Amino acid sequence: MSVHEQKRLQIAKATAGLFENSPLPMWIYDLRTLAFLAVNDAAVECYGYSREEFLGMTVRQLHLPAERTAPLDQALRLPVSPAPQRTWQHVKKDGG
Repeated sequence: MSVHEQKRLQIAKATAGLFENSPLPMWIYDLRTLAFLAVNDAAVECYGYSREEFLGMTVRQLHLPAERTAPLDQALRLPVSPAPQRTWQHVKKDGG
């Protein structure tokens, strides 16, 4: 089993139910690579990407191309975010 698969299994066990059953879009991503490790059904429904598509993406790809800058990367890599200093806009698969 790869390290990536081991991480996903640990995450799934630790958050079973709370994560998957939430009506709010949620995801877990690697703070170093920004790659999605897990997404819940609400995220799949809300954003229009399949689970497999999400797992082939980085969280950075949910943002407008103009926002994909160093400040965004820095904010995404913080394990605990302070009060937001700005608002970021997500983009869904259909461009909305």
